[in-house]
Amino acid sequence: MGERHRSDRNVGGRPDDRVAPGSCQPYGPPGRPGGRTWEAQVANSSALADHRQAIWRCEDLRLNAAPTEEIAEARAAARITRSAITGPMTTLSLLAPELTEPARAAAKATYLLRDAPDRATLDTLLQAARDANGRLVAAARTYLT
Repeated sequence: MGERHRSDRNVGGRPDDRVAPGSCQPYGPPGRPGGRTWEAQVANSSALADHRQAIWRCEDLRLNAAPTEEIAEARAAARITRSAITGPMTTLSLLAPELTEPARAAAKATYLLRDAPDRATLDTLLQAARDANGRLVAAARTYLT
């Protein structure tokens, strides 16, 4: 393997902590697994975004009376995206217990998109889910700085 750049060195003493680019400081405050927490947060937010989109598609198809097989395919995809949330959320909760509640709230807001009675409600719920994820990101930012 080639020579490692100075900013790639493990400064925090934990093998998975990464050093912030251009510095010798790990992501996040000293004593916290910042690099791993940052990665878990990114994976969690990404999984939530994928699931929000998948549920929105299911509900959009249902509300527009799409063919049953098209709705079934969309629901199968949504089940896959929902299960993809579990790993990152669990990792995030283990690494940063302070982020457990905002992460759960963001997931719950996403799950509430299901069975929206009409398009206006679906759009309102979608925005609420995005806002909940924004609050999670803000909490993670506070935790990591």
